[in-house]
Amino acid sequence: MNNIILIGLRIILLLLLITVIIYDIDIPLILNTQTNQMIIAILIILIIILFDEIIGFLIGTTFLIIYFKYYQKKFNNNNNDINENKKPLLNDYNDNFIGDVKPEPNNRLPIIENDYINQNNDGCIEMPYISNELLNKAQNNIYDLNNYNNEIKISTDAYGIQGLNADSVHYLAFDKNEIINNYF
Repeated sequence: MNNIILIGLRIILLLLLITVIIYDIDIPLILNTQTNQMIIAILIILIIILFDEIIGFLIGTTFLIIYFKYYQKKFNNNNNDINENKKPLLNDYNDNFIGDVKPEPNNRLPIIENDYINQNNDGCIEMPYISNELLNKAQNNIYDLNNYNNEIKISTDAYGIQGLNADSVHYLAFDKNEIINNYF
């Protein structure tokens, strides 16, 4: 008796799946939220684990197709409204960029000064949080130029941590002589 009910439920869900594939179904607004979609997904997983794999698969596939059609329709409507994304950005400009104006700097922001350290009479040290020098070091990923040029290394027969090859120690990717001498 239970098998007949399961088979009947599977057939009904298969017909529902075919109907969803053929016809567009409008989703109620309550099912569009991410929380409700997560709850639906958890319920489908519980149905797969606790009840029946085939029924859970059919319900999950039905919701997947419903949401796929919904979001496909939503994205297609957004893309039709925005025509500027369909043409390349350079088509808006001619070769000389005539009429292009440099934006004016924001007057409310202070000018970034060079790096400095001041010490008050109280022993309080003041230095800028951001300066031109610190920005340059952060962008180049080089904080101490002396260490970068020294190329810190453990062995003289190897590259340093920067990989500069300052000592002209260059190893070929494949050296047949080294393989023959060391492994045969």
